[in-house]
Amino acid sequence: MTNRQLEADVRRRLERDPRIPAPVEIAVLGDGGIVRLRGTVGSFGQRRAAVEDATSTRGVYEVMDDLNLRLENSPRP
Repeated sequence: MTNRQLEADVRRRLERDPRIPAPVEIAVLGDGGIVRLRGTVGSFGQRRAAVEDATSTRGVYEVMDDLNLRLENSPRP
């Protein structure tokens, strides 16, 4: 499986997950079975869901969680 294919598979999972309202704010970078998630989510639950989605994707062996948390009532930086 190529890195590009791995990234696309993880991206599809994120986009189908109703627990993640803005999957477009999450960047997915794949490298030989290791996936790095970068971007911003609005809650700890969304962060956990994104990591679960990536972890459960076929071909993913490790997930590096570089997601920033922006609580719903927090101002944007």
